[in-house]
Amino acid sequence: MNARILNTIGRWLASCLLLFTIGSCIDDEFAASTPGVIDEDGMVNLAITTQVPGLKVTRGVDVNGEEIATLWVLAFNENGNMISRVLADQTNNVQGSDGGNGIFSAKVPASTRVLHFLANVNMDNFSDQENIGRHENEVVAPLVSSSGNLVYWGRQAFASVDELTGFSATSGQSPVLLYRNQALIQYDLSSASGLEVEGWTVCNQYAYGTVAPFDASAVGISEDTPYHFDLKTYDYVTTVPEAYRIKQRDDDEVSTASGQEKGDPRYIFENINADDDQVY
Repeated sequence: MNARILNTIGRWLASCLLLFTIGSCIDDEFAASTPGVIDEDGMVNLAITTQVPGLKVTRGVDVNGEEIATLWVLAFNENGNMISRVLADQTNNVQGSDGGNGIFSAKVPASTRVLHFLANVNMDNFSDQENIGRHENEVVAPLVSSSGNLVYWGRQAFASVDELTGFSATSGQSPVLLYRNQALIQYDLSSASGLEVEGWTVCNQYAYGTVAPFDASAVGISEDTPYHFDLKTYDYVTTVPEAYRIKQRDDDEVSTASGQEKGDPRYIFENINADDDQVY
């Protein structure tokens, strides 16, 4: 497959069916059935329902990576400074051959004006002590993941506390779209070609990629955010931090093509794909 084609299709792909619906789950001791209120501790309780599309497990990606195994919720105040990080509790999980869905619960401060949703992101080395008070551009933009793990990211902003509580109260009316941080690529043969693919592999790809798409050119621009990515409007490549610009070791042998799924899909990180250093 032509490397330029890979570069064209290798854009951030959205899991368009992967939606978050945020509702309110209020402490029984405070307001058992009232959605979208602030509790006596100044916290807003969220019930988070996830729907996972039927992505198939492919070579090079861990078995659990295509499902929501963990969900971190990072909260930032009106100045964009981090005020809390919480691992959402999974209260229900249903898996099937076509994917699955789950219900999570989390609690964020009422002073929250921005939420970042990080699914399947390894946060073992993340320090709350070092990051509380830091701007979201310093906290989220540098986060990376390895090629063996599919992660998802989403962001939601609120102009006021009323928007935050209203968001938590309206549930299915306020879906949050999550973006997968690796592009799915596959081959496509016309029936008239008479060709049969016995095996294929991707070479010269990066071993790490960023968790969130980040447009550095938007930093400091009023009424804009570097996290403004959407599939229809923006077309830019997020540069991975210098320490993680590492190429993955190429496969010693070409992988045998799978007959179970058309095109035998694989995942790769987005990259600039310069003419003298292309993915192929």
